[in-house]
Amino acid sequence: HPRRGLDAVLDAVEHLQGAALPASILETAILPSRVLGYTPLDLDTLISAGEVVWAGVEPLGDRDGRVALYLADQIDRLWVPRATAAKGALDEKAQAITGYLKREGASFFAPLHEAVGGGYPRDTVDALWTLVWKGVVTNDSMHGLRAYLGGEIRRRKRNRSSGGQHRSGEFAP
Repeated sequence: HPRRGLDAVLDAVEHLQGAALPASILETAILPSRVLGYTPLDLDTLISAGEVVWAGVEPLGDRDGRVALYLADQIDRLWVPRATAAKGALDEKAQAITGYLKREGASFFAPLHEAVGGGYPRDTVDALWTLVWKGVVTNDSMHGLRAYLGGEIRRRKRNRSSGGQHRSGEFAP
């Protein structure tokens, strides 16, 4: 029987650890079927508290991807990093991002964007998503992933482009 609350979300994540789940249904079908009264705030709370980590596994089409959830204290034991592409296989922007994050640690978008040469923000966003789907970087919240999943629909409804820049959340190696 599904339970309610943060402990129920932790239990669900524990059972789902490492499974490559479509991000588009993670919070609309997968977690709600396991947690009574699930709300996105539950997962946000656990991620910001450092209890849960998400990692990109692979893209699915233009606006979806498979993600895996982990309990933070078990990720080192359970997560098997995919063989990252040879340095030459990443474009210059992606290489600059990984170098910056290795040196500086978790960073917000604006300083990261400036540190890797600035320019058109969409180029940095695209490079970040390439790295997310390769499992190289993640974010300390679900906000960027949620925006990515709904980005095209939201932009069409507003009839303007946000450029994909998300002001909340830090990207981390």
